[in-house]
Amino acid sequence: MTSTAFSFDETLVVIVLYKDLLAQSESFKSLSEAIPKSIRISLFVFDNSPTRGALPHSDAWDITYQHEPSNIGVSLAYNEASKLASQLQKKWLLLADQDTKFPATLFSDYQTGIEKFPNLQMLVPFLHDSKKLLSPFKLLLGNGIRTEKPISGIHSLKKFKVINSGILISLVAFARAKGYDERFPLDYSDIVFCDRLLSPDSDFVLIDSECHHNFSGARVKSEPETLLTRFIIFCNAVLIYKKISIYHVSVVWIIFPRALKLFFETKNLQFIKTALRHYFK
Repeated sequence: MTSTAFSFDETLVVIVLYKDLLAQSESFKSLSEAIPKSIRISLFVFDNSPTRGALPHSDAWDITYQHEPSNIGVSLAYNEASKLASQLQKKWLLLADQDTKFPATLFSDYQTGIEKFPNLQMLVPFLHDSKKLLSPFKLLLGNGIRTEKPISGIHSLKKFKVINSGILISLVAFARAKGYDERFPLDYSDIVFCDRLLSPDSDFVLIDSECHHNFSGARVKSEPETLLTRFIIFCNAVLIYKKISIYHVSVVWIIFPRALKLFFETKNLQFIKTALRHYFK
């Protein structure tokens, strides 16, 4: 597929929520501001929250809402979004979590990228957190590490991986990669998706948009039990990734630093025991 223009009519945006109202989502607010007046765009809201959330009235969006209180993560959400996009005969899928602040120039930057590189089917912005560049990033022994900021333009997924939020991908490329691997509900979902894209489409376009990403978990102090549950899910994802990855994956390098950090934060030995249990699986 060759596309030479970004079209709002041919795009489905998906926002994945968890314990946040759509109207309060940073992604929703910033994307709403980036949409030109008199333009409407399709939005799929996949809500993993325990209870259904109210939807705001907006002249900019045609909203489809799906509530999944079992909190099954982002991979199924993005796959469901691709099915809806296909039903609506869209060409592009824009992925977003709830916590990314997108610039007002986002859609024009996508347009510029498509015009410059019409044969490429995935475009991504720069993503920053409170420290520095978060995405694109590199892998070291199976663990994501920060890198110096690359220049915008064409890059390879053999060299860089990218975080889910902000990916604009054609449905053709999404389908050829067979979508997201639902064995990875959250942790490693983006890395595995990048790996799946390696065979059909290894190159992507890094556009000039500068986005800011906030982690919800970093803003809310979780109970030790909740942290332990999340750590177990993380450890399971690491072990599955080690089995399927084309790269060398060091379980020690990935799991134990996180276990030690959580232990020092909580003084709970269960994090060390959990790390050891998964290491010897």
